[in-house]
Amino acid sequence: MESDTNSPSDKGIHFLDVKSLKKFFYSAADPMLPVVNVKSFTLDSNHQLAIYGKSGSGKSTFLNLIAGILRADSGSIKLENTDITTLSETDRDRTRAHNTGYVFQSFHLLQGCTALENVMVAMAVNGLANEKKARELLSMVDMSERENYLPLQLSTGQQQRVCIARALANNPKLILADEPTGSLDPENAFRCIELLKTLCRENGSSLLVVSHDPNVIECFDSSINWDEINEVDGGSNES
Repeated sequence: MESDTNSPSDKGIHFLDVKSLKKFFYSAADPMLPVVNVKSFTLDSNHQLAIYGKSGSGKSTFLNLIAGILRADSGSIKLENTDITTLSETDRDRTRAHNTGYVFQSFHLLQGCTALENVMVAMAVNGLANEKKARELLSMVDMSERENYLPLQLSTGQQQRVCIARALANNPKLILADEPTGSLDPENAFRCIELLKTLCRENGSSLLVVSHDPNVIECFDSSINWDEINEVDGGSNES
């Protein structure tokens, strides 16, 4: 494992380029609680990187900012030179649907839909629901025999594989994975990470994983300590 104290690449135009990014949470006890304060972070096309750090330190918030789920309080997030912080919520949603796949720790599968339908729903966001391709994706994650199963009929490892297929549904250029092994046993955790890495490599997608699990970090050639890029004092904040 190679530990990168800065970004994967230092020159040229990066696929993902974050500058002076800040996010605060607001509460009665602390009206401006700093959660994310990243001066500089980049990720190149087809690169795979893990960010490691303790739970509740802002890593998930960072991914949600990159995905455009949360709006930054200040700073810029450029995806292929488009600053998503300047976009409306509708345009951020559209950009995410076209360019970003997300693998969640808690899965977020539609409980009333089968594995196949969950993948197709992700495609439908772009108006491109394709049953054949959805089946191919499920086959890639070894879920063909369970494509008609509902999430509650699947094990946690199987649900996470459906999530990986869903994340790849629209051929995204970027895959974000938030503690993707958090609900898995060690054996399935290793399989999940290796599957993610292989499919992203084959799809030509960049992969950014955040985790507090050292076993996950060991699976990556490049990694960054979250505390080294997030300049926030005062210990843990939101996850």
